[in-house]
Amino acid sequence: MLSWMQHSWAQDYEESWKLHENGSYLTASFMNPEGVKKALDGDKDAISSTDEEFEKTSDWLKDYSGKIEEEKAKLVLRRRKRKPIK
Repeated sequence: MLSWMQHSWAQDYEESWKLHENGSYLTASFMNPEGVKKALDGDKDAISSTDEEFEKTSDWLKDYSGKIEEEKAKLVLRRRKRKPIK
């Protein structure tokens, strides 16, 4: 009984994982359809890119993370006033 329950749980987990994977492919296809096509047509475990694409992506991530840090620094947290206890 226990092994059947574990097998059933594993099947549910695998189906859930496939659903999330397909959803991510769908979302990514709006931004980069060629990349999704390469990912689906090629080897499932390996996606290749050129050195130039890797450098471009790395630079973009560095710039973007810098922008995020700048925006975080701009945020000023407001403190709430303490309410007197009556």
